Amino acid sequence: SAVVVVMDIAGTDPRNPRGRLVIIASLPFTAIFLGVFWTGIVDVFAALGMLGIALSRLSRGQVRLRALAMAACVPWIAYGVILVSLPQIAFSAAYFVAMGISILRIRRGRWRVALPAADAAILPRDGT
Repeated sequence: SAVVVVMDIAGTDPRNPRGRLVIIASLPFTAIFLGVFWTGIVDVFAALGMLGIALSRLSRGQVRLRALAMAACVPWIAYGVILVSLPQIAFSAAYFVAMGISILRIRRGRWRVALPAADAAILPRDGT
């Protein structure tokens, strides 16, 4: 989660070389954190979820970004189930559903969100 916060602060626009560098640089840190803070097999699910989120941020299209983020929710849900963490399960499931709804809205042409000018170029690539 800390790596995602760093990506947000650094600005991870995949069209920007600096943004791509921040995303790609986060991947080894996930592996390092996995090794340093290993508490059991459950950590593999957390690492897979984190890697999925990082990879989704490399997407240049809104639909692909959301689809990869949905896929990354599956290990996070498994992580919550193994730990019997209801907040983790609820948040991950809600995020999964929200990403699915946003994909449907984008595909149906009903996704009208106020985007910064730098992000507005992403939407036309999805056919919206």
